[in-house]
Amino acid sequence: MKQIERHRGTVVILAALAAALVADGLIVGFLIKPPPLGWVGFAIVAALVLGLGMLAPLAFERTRVSALRPAEATTPQRTLLVIADPNCDESALCDTILVRLDDAVVHVVVPLRVSRLHFVTDDEDRERCEARKSMLRTVALLQQRPRSPARSAATSRSSR
Repeated sequence: MKQIERHRGTVVILAALAAALVADGLIVGFLIKPPPLGWVGFAIVAALVLGLGMLAPLAFERTRVSALRPAEATTPQRTLLVIADPNCDESALCDTILVRLDDAVVHVVVPLRVSRLHFVTDDEDRERCEARKSMLRTVALLQQRPRSPARSAATSRSSR
């Protein structure tokens, strides 16, 4: 079972290719009715397709399965990553962060929320500015709230 989990991407690709080849074989068998030599050619093509399908995870990194062991921290200090919506209530967000803060360093990221027509209306700069303002308000509120001396200062970053 663990082998299947490790090669899940390859199994999914091969299952999809095998289903397509079976469907193609049924179509060829019922509609075209090839001679025996045609079936040999079909088998060779099918073997090539399945062989290339097995190599697909090597060529396309996104089909690979992640490692089964969890990532390990490189520093002993805990970090808390907060990904916020530019339109969220900063005060409620800060309250939620402070509940979970303990002794962690906080990284606040506010990604852009571009509209569906941002490429036409060209208001991406306005949306970037709104995201940055929201992130700065959140960080300012975090820095103003009372914390124990062991708690670290919040850091911030605006992302695209």
